[in-house]
Amino acid sequence: MIQFRVYTVSFTASAQGGAVDWFELVAPSSCGLSIFYLDIGQSTDYGDTQDEGIRYYIKRASGAYTSGSGGNTGVARVPVRSGDVSATFTAETLNTTQAAAGSGALATVHQSTFNVRVGLDKLWTPETAISCKASEALVVGMSAAPTDAVTWEGTAYVAEIMG
Repeated sequence: MIQFRVYTVSFTASAQGGAVDWFELVAPSSCGLSIFYLDIGQSTDYGDTQDEGIRYYIKRASGAYTSGSGGNTGVARVPVRSGDVSATFTAETLNTTQAAAGSGALATVHQSTFNVRVGLDKLWTPETAISCKASEALVVGMSAAPTDAVTWEGTAYVAEIMG
């Protein structure tokens, strides 16, 4: 039977003028990961003249890929259920240098767009949740820079999958 524990990874308001990786989630060697829910919003672009579509992706990284940089490392992974053990995966947020294939691989699992004024509010069922195996990573980022700096904030609900 598959068992899992769910954690949140969040970042607070941060103005970004370029394309960023909002989340880089690295699975430990002992279990895989799944993203069940993404919530990404902003607090600066509300007028009609600031309206734009934001292209985003979720990529699965494997092998010796090049991790993103310039963001926040050692990000808290908070258990959704009180009393659950600490998470074993690592998380980075708001990397301004995005992850690259390096000598590994980055496979695009999901890509789409959302309106900057509406934000991204995406829930996957357990059968369709974006997943990676042990020692792989999931990267959620922007495909291109917004037309102007945007103050982003968001949360990912991430499950550690055992069994």
